[in-house]
Amino acid sequence: MIHYLGEGWSRSSFNDLDFRGSHIIAQDPEATAIVEFRGVAVYFLSPLWPWSVTTQVQLDSQPFTTIIPSRDFCSDNLYGDETVKSHVV
Repeated sequence: MIHYLGEGWSRSSFNDLDFRGSHIIAQDPEATAIVEFRGVAVYFLSPLWPWSVTTQVQLDSQPFTTIIPSRDFCSDNLYGDETVKSHVV
């Protein structure tokens, strides 16, 4: 179950580079998504973008970990859609 808190959450249009064809994004830096699950592993999937994308992850009330590997440094574009298919980062 995923709970989206905060303002401005929206689903992207269809893109083959996204896992299952789309992603959900919020422009509000205070927005959070809470994932509830029972299991032993968490995987973060992301396509690569032509600009830096910052994501913070927090597990079980531990300090936030910042993940910033979502940039496609091979792309000369500074805007636009994803450039590399989603994969585990």
